[in-house]
Amino acid sequence: MSIMNSIISRRALSIPRICNIFRPNNFPFNGVPSTLLHHHRPYSTANSAIPSEEIPTSNPVFIRELVANASDALEKQRQFELSGCASSDGLGNGEGGELAIRVWCDAGKRQLVVEDSGIGMTYEELNDHLGTIAKSGTLKYIQDAKEGSAKSNLIGSFGIGFYSALMVGEEIRVYTKSRKDGKGYMWKTSGQGGYEIAEADVSNAGTKIVIQLREDAMQFTEKALVNNFVSFPIYLNGERVNQVEPLWIKEKSEITGDELKEFYRKLSGDYRDPLAELVYKIDSPLNVRSILYVPNSSPFEQLYSKEGEIELYSRRVLIKSKCDGLLPAWMRFVRGVVDCEDVQLNISRELLQNNGVMLRMKEILTRRILKWFSDLASSERVKYEGIFESFNHYFKEGICTDEVNGEKIKEILLFKSTKSESYTTLEEYKSRMSAEQKAIYFMVVPDKTVALESPYMEPFNKLGYEVLLMHDENIDKIMVSSLQSYKGLPIEDAEEAKIDVPVEEECENSLSREEVEIMCEWFKETFKADKVASVKETKRYTTHPAIVVNHGEILKNKMMMKQLGMDIESIPFNVEINPKHKMMKHLINLKCSNKELADLVLCQVFDNALLAAGVLTNPRRMVNRLNSLLNVIVEQGSRNCERKE
Repeated sequence: MSIMNSIISRRALSIPRICNIFRPNNFPFNGVPSTLLHHHRPYSTANSAIPSEEIPTSNPVFIRELVANASDALEKQRQFELSGCASSDGLGNGEGGELAIRVWCDAGKRQLVVEDSGIGMTYEELNDHLGTIAKSGTLKYIQDAKEGSAKSNLIGSFGIGFYSALMVGEEIRVYTKSRKDGKGYMWKTSGQGGYEIAEADVSNAGTKIVIQLREDAMQFTEKALVNNFVSFPIYLNGERVNQVEPLWIKEKSEITGDELKEFYRKLSGDYRDPLAELVYKIDSPLNVRSILYVPNSSPFEQLYSKEGEIELYSRRVLIKSKCDGLLPAWMRFVRGVVDCEDVQLNISRELLQNNGVMLRMKEILTRRILKWFSDLASSERVKYEGIFESFNHYFKEGICTDEVNGEKIKEILLFKSTKSESYTTLEEYKSRMSAEQKAIYFMVVPDKTVALESPYMEPFNKLGYEVLLMHDENIDKIMVSSLQSYKGLPIEDAEEAKIDVPVEEECENSLSREEVEIMCEWFKETFKADKVASVKETKRYTTHPAIVVNHGEILKNKMMMKQLGMDIESIPFNVEINPKHKMMKHLINLKCSNKELADLVLCQVFDNALLAAGVLTNPRRMVNRLNSLLNVIVEQGSRNCERKE
């Protein structure tokens, strides 16, 4: 379709003369108007009443469509040549000439020019069709010329894009010369409700559109706006700017690994190779062609951005360079291009979000990417582990935010564990569970060494249970609150889990029942109800004299307490004491002989329990107490030495 075949209407009225008509200089496609053929009345109400949301002005929709229409005109010329009707006599750029699109940007003159060497338009075509919105003769033309061949490659059946140029242009002039009759014409409008058609001295066949931009529309002279993968070369101010045959149009078997890597470098500007790439195409329910990449690493700022990294095309015409509605937000680290023929060229930025085709495409692509990651985790584990190490924060964000795909995301999460040096999945963990184990256990710790030394690992070591390890306290504690379960198994914090362990026989130095009661009351009297809610004998822990067991709940409420102006220490802890620890026996005896010193030791035992749980808020307060205890130890040692002497 010629650039004008999509903007067509009938309004011929009179034949006056034109004087001093604009002549475009400095452009290779010159046209000199001569006799005015028609002066058209203002557009009819039907053509003026275009819904405002259909004429986008915040993004260069009109540039996309003008380039698309130019491509359509070139396709029509190609079909014209194949029909055997083409002739180069007096037409310029005849058979054998390059079929191309040339865009000229002149910020100084505030001009944007889009030129094609396509089939051009006859006077009858201008007179019959100019102004009609969304009408294209291309498909009919192809069907007449060759019974519907090549119709899947035709684009640009839109007039709205052309008339949206009036929203940024003071005046539009169109110079066209048809290859059918070799006559040239000029069409002009200032957007005030009418247009003029005149004969013109046009040197080459094809169509050229000259837009005189308003002063506040200079952004449309930027080179970055001209970025399309159409079937013909595009030149911007004489420089080739497009790839004629997009890589994603090729069959997967025809694309080499080097081509994929080179395309990634051009797309991302990253000199490093991507971690993984996916070539994906489907024909139903949507026609989608795509190449997707996992980059080598993620910029820090992207973690806090919601902007996607996918370029959206429709029939090789760029729709949006960073399409943030094409994938779930947590997949924003995935880069690439997606070309969907079902997306309309004139769709606006606002309508992209709630467009039915976009929502369906998002569902299709998300499902395929999840399968891609799952396949990598199964067949290329080392590669996938590298991906997960680089982008695990995004996967964990998905667990918290993507309810639709939450279960599938769980399948591709990776964890360190107490029984494996490498990563493990939830499914692999589940396969190693004993029949007696009723839950999946995890622990959030700085590293594996800390986990193995934790008092909370004692019951799991005794039972031989594996514990998943997570090392990012800020993110993982939020993530596990959404994780909850996996295939019917609850996922529980090992530090809060209530599991039964075999009861050990009482040792010689164990506290008696009466002494256990005395120790529990002593704790309550010393720390009062604002620090200790309950004290009881532990059945699970044997290596530490005391531990706290409700610290997880306190940590979850820490932020809320701060917002309410409450100190976290105002939340009381549940304490479990170990009557089998020999220090507890000595401490109960010390209480009878030196209460002051025993109180210092008891406070230190409690702080040690808080420290092991990660909830000690001010470790510096222990310093004076520790110095006092050290002084007692040193004095006692010194006296013993004096006695020996």
